[in-house]
Amino acid sequence: MELHEDLTIFVNGQFHKVLANELSPTTTLNSFLRNHLHLTGTKRMCLEGGCGACLVAVKRQNAVTKEDEIVAVNSCLVSIFSTVGWEIYTIEGLGDTTNPNKLQQVIAKFYGTQCGYCTPGMIMNMFALKQNTKDVTMETVENSFGGNICRCTGYRPILEAFKSVCQDASPDLAKKCGDIEDMPVCKMKLKYPDIICTPHLASPFYYKLGGLSWIKVTLLNDLIQIIKTFESTKNGNPNYYTIVAGNTSKGVYKKETEYNVYVDIQDVRELKSIRLVENGLNVGANITLTTAINTFKKMSQNIPQLKYLKKLAEHIELVANVPVRNIGTLAGNLMIKHKNNEFPSDIFLLLETVNATLQIIDTEENKKLVKPREFLKINMENKIIKSILLPNQSKNYYFESFKYILSIAPQNLLTPGHVSGKSKLKRPISKSKQEYEIKEDMYPISYPVTKKEAMLQTTGTVTIFFPLHIEQADGRLERNLAERPTN
Repeated sequence: MELHEDLTIFVNGQFHKVLANELSPTTTLNSFLRNHLHLTGTKRMCLEGGCGACLVAVKRQNAVTKEDEIVAVNSCLVSIFSTVGWEIYTIEGLGDTTNPNKLQQVIAKFYGTQCGYCTPGMIMNMFALKQNTKDVTMETVENSFGGNICRCTGYRPILEAFKSVCQDASPDLAKKCGDIEDMPVCKMKLKYPDIICTPHLASPFYYKLGGLSWIKVTLLNDLIQIIKTFESTKNGNPNYYTIVAGNTSKGVYKKETEYNVYVDIQDVRELKSIRLVENGLNVGANITLTTAINTFKKMSQNIPQLKYLKKLAEHIELVANVPVRNIGTLAGNLMIKHKNNEFPSDIFLLLETVNATLQIIDTEENKKLVKPREFLKINMENKIIKSILLPNQSKNYYFESFKYILSIAPQNLLTPGHVSGKSKLKRPISKSKQEYEIKEDMYPISYPVTKKEAMLQTTGTVTIFFPLHIEQADGRLERNLAERPTN
């Protein structure tokens, strides 16, 4: 196994090389961008993958299909070592105040910034959406920002700005941004040389990080052999190694255990394969939730026995948010449930309900087929979930699921349909209107102008100063003055 001493990543069209042993497996992409590259337009806030302030756009290659995809990811969740082979773009990479991207311009034109802290994440999420979706609709926009929180604007101007660049934008919205130049072609053109683009690597490699190691594998057999060596070297230490894919569990269970070895499996091809078999659909357990949604929708349209997968896809769209689903995996979600039985996993419940089957393999490549409920009782030490079988169902099979927080809803507002799950929430595209009186005889008073700092906010240029940053660490509230000022 080859040792790599340097970590090379690609950010905003430039290669950056750093000594790997100067970093830690727990160094996030967010920390690297802000503290090493000083790209502070990418913000830092919840560290849970929930607020969207830290979003960046990532271009990566599918390990199986070899096709490129551009998605938004939470930089606060991703280890910097997971980004090898990615093309990363931050708000600074889209444009600056002299040459802004159209999305940066429309947010400013629609008065979509106040404090501006959420703005870069909002724009990066929309940018990834536009690049990865041929015709973005207003409905798509409304369904894609569950992972972005704004505490100032009430969302109306942000939604209107992004809807104005949709293919079905209303004439009024489209007219407002008509004088802005067309969206430039994605700058994500430069590709990693094959020698360092991880999907092309057949052999595993590793980084030595002081007393710790980070191993990258792309083949299942290599993964099995590596785990096999741990059986004799871990000396009874249950936290000797961990398997890393999306790392989204960090947002749920924040107290991180430090392991001796981290094994990155996000590009193991055999764990991402998708194929139709005689008795159903067999999916690699390490596919992302986003891939699962798209696959289930496609299969439900073409195969009558898998029609129920459409309902599964619709339910998974209610799990977490778009950026988290872009990197979170089926197996990862199930392993959170396995380690923390109290975790309310929708994925586990859905798979158990449709009678799915998990294939578990050990270091001797022994295979065991289990149902999700049985899986919780299995000792998963030195084992991995290889695949999940979604079975064919008869034409009379009916499946329905719902996600509703009954415990906090007032009883007088709960209809029988809500309680039973029979009714699904349906809503039209949201509409809003802001009216105010303009007296031209009082100009320049009341004359509508874009605020001066808007373009600074939309390009990530503005500096936001917090007198005191307080964060929770090791169960204690500590005053963190080390990062003053914070951008």
